[in-house]
Amino acid sequence: MPTGGAAATGQAGQGAHELVGIIATSSQTLVGITQTATKRSIWIPVGKTVEGIEVVSCDPKQDRAVIRVGGETKTLALRAATVTSAPASGPAAVATLPALAKPGTQAEQEREARMLVSDLMEIGMQQRKAYEEAQRKAAQQKAAEKK
Repeated sequence: MPTGGAAATGQAGQGAHELVGIIATSSQTLVGITQTATKRSIWIPVGKTVEGIEVVSCDPKQDRAVIRVGGETKTLALRAATVTSAPASGPAAVATLPALAKPGTQAEQEREARMLVSDLMEIGMQQRKAYEEAQRKAAQQKAAEKK
């Protein structure tokens, strides 16, 4: 896990949960919370409770979410990017990126989604052509061996 952490208000269990991402769509906003003790992450819709964690509110522009756990309210901040020096034997520096970039407008998100689907379709078609070519070559080789 990256260095840094979530800022939490409240006393008991401070640092027990981290905000790892926010996904905002046109229909709902999901908040990614990691339970630091178990290193297990869950995505919870705003206003819902999952595994005893309620997401009270979320501010994607400020990268913050308010959660309620066991009756205690906590404000979590998205982990910030950090750069740390590595040992002399390793790379000069290691950059840790935030878990999720800030969401853009709905039009930008839709454009990115279309581009992703288009890229995936193109990759799939290339793989299919390569597969068919390999099958054709294998059939030709098998026919040549029979002669």
